[in-house]
Amino acid sequence: MKVKIGIRSKTCILLIFGSLIILCIRIVPSFLTRSSEQKAIIEFYNNQYDNNDYNVIEETNLLDKSSTDTKNSRYDYIATIKIPTINLERGLVSIDNTYNNVKYNIEILSSSSQDNIILAAHSGNASNAYFKDLSKLTIGDTVSLFYNNKEYKYNMVFTYDIEKTGKASLIKSTGKSTLTLITCRQNTNKQIIIVCELVEIKDINGL
Repeated sequence: MKVKIGIRSKTCILLIFGSLIILCIRIVPSFLTRSSEQKAIIEFYNNQYDNNDYNVIEETNLLDKSSTDTKNSRYDYIATIKIPTINLERGLVSIDNTYNNVKYNIEILSSSSQDNIILAAHSGNASNAYFKDLSKLTIGDTVSLFYNNKEYKYNMVFTYDIEKTGKASLIKSTGKSTLTLITCRQNTNKQIIIVCELVEIKDINGL
């Protein structure tokens, strides 16, 4: 017995099939990107630990220009940032890397200095909104930077908002090494500024 499928049923099947294709087109690239990012983070940590095993201690600066031809490598991480409170762990590329830009990653701003690292990223719902939960941080929360075989641990000390004008007047603690995080406050014309103070530097001694 042949079963006839009506035009309405055919349309529904086509719509479902089409939706599945669109979903796959959106999800698969995102999954592959996250997988590559995670692999690069693990590789970064492994390199740190390998160097530590051989007691290779070399003082470097996060703001140094890349000494190798990796300016266009998306996953050539020189450091990572970790914020446990908002479940964020992200690799950072060198300041002269093409992908050191909020369009692709958390950006190390060129206005950073030796005693005040400034990082910026998007908020919102896009795939590059790495600071979307930054507003959830509270005083005392920990933010860590890992580079040069060391963990630089910061505690959040204060936060404030500024108007979004393309420029930011930053406040920092006098005589303190600080880490400043910047993102937009969603659905407003303001930016959130979070200031963290360095409280500890320790060697990385394995996973």
